[in-house]
Parts: sequence; structure tokens; C-alpha cells
Amino acid sequence: MRDPGHPDLAKATSTLGMLLYERGEYDEAVPVLEAAVQLHATRSPLSAELGAAVSELANAHFYAGNYDVADSLNQRALAIHTQVFGDRHPRVADDLINIGAVRFQRAEYTEAERYYREGLSIVEPWFGPDHFRTGMALTMLGRALVFQDRYPDATESLT
Repeated sequence: MRDPGHPDLAKATSTLGMLLYERGEYDEAVPVLEAAVQLHATRSPLSAELGAAVSELANAHFYAGNYDVADSLNQRALAIHTQVFGDRHPRVADDLINIGAVRFQRAEYTEAERYYREGLSIVEPWFGPDHFRTGMALTMLGRALVFQDRYPDATESLT
């Protein structure tokens, strides 16, 4: 039996939580991912692994419809990833886009646009204009613009 502080236990718990999440079993994934966050936090209060676990937990809450919890967790992941990687890293962009997605679900389209643009400003230089991640960020931005009735801007983003 492994020591409860062993890194393999945190990694295995994260993997199980992500498996449940990927299967669409969000309510089942949440407690497992919460345990993973606790295990990672015990090992290090500031690490890429903790940031990833917090992000996965935020995603599970988001897809379960728990937008307030997802928003808080995305903010926490953003703070961790910014400290670990700096403010121009794809993990930071993911967190910004996820915060934008929560705003979008709350019909806060102007705020969603702001976060999507900030995430896009990181993704596009990192991956280039033809990468699928850039395309995904542009699509999210375009959706926010459509919901603001800004069709010419949306068309520019989506083409």
C-alpha cells in the first residue's frame, strides 16, 4: 500500500476523476476530482499538477451545471497556472477561455468576449493561426459576438 502522500496516489486519483468526467459522469467525477485536488494540494500548494486537477474539477462542475463553483475553481486554476507558467502560457489561455464559458452560460456575453479575446491572444501566437486550438478560441469568441448581435464581427471571427 502506498503512503497517502505518494505522488502516484494523487496522479491515479486525478486519472480516475478524468475518466469519469470523459465518460460524462460529472456528478461521480466531482468527489474523485475533489480528492485529487486535496492530494495534490497536500503535496504542493503551487504546482502544475494541482492546477491541472483544479481545472478538471472546474470542468466537471461546469458540465454538471454548477457554474458558480466552476467559476471559482477556474479563477483558482488561473492563479495557480499564472504563478507556475507565467501569464502567456496555453494553460493560462485554457483557464481564461473556461472563465469566458461560464460567463457565456450566464448570458454575460460582453464579459465572455473579454475572456475569450484574452485567451485567444495567448493561443494564436503560441500555436499559430491554423491550429485547431486557435480555431476553437475563435469559435467561442464568434459565439459571444453573435449573442451580442455583432454579426459583422462574428463573421470575421468565424471565417
